[in-house]
Amino acid sequence: MNLTESLMKIVTDLKMLSDDLEKVVLAAANKNNDDFEKIPDVEESAPTVTLEEVRAVLAEKSRMGMTAAVRNLLNEYGAEKLSTLDPKYYTEILKRAEDLNNGI
Repeated sequence: MNLTESLMKIVTDLKMLSDDLEKVVLAAANKNNDDFEKIPDVEESAPTVTLEEVRAVLAEKSRMGMTAAVRNLLNEYGAEKLSTLDPKYYTEILKRAEDLNNGI
């Protein structure tokens, strides 16, 4: 995404925020709870773990002599190699890989 696209996305997001704030203000001014739309709970999202982060940690573990443990860890998640690992497991794999030090 180039700079112009990034800035346009920010502008779009700000417009949506402005619209939502206007609804809240109008509802509060009417002091009628029926005017408030149900606002869904927003879960705090966990930081996104990237393939590069996982690769760096697993490579370090391999250099430390834990290649078999790294391979076994990937196999537990149905992957023969990191490039075939489903991204939904990145956070979990990273946590478990960091815990490999405890097994030494």
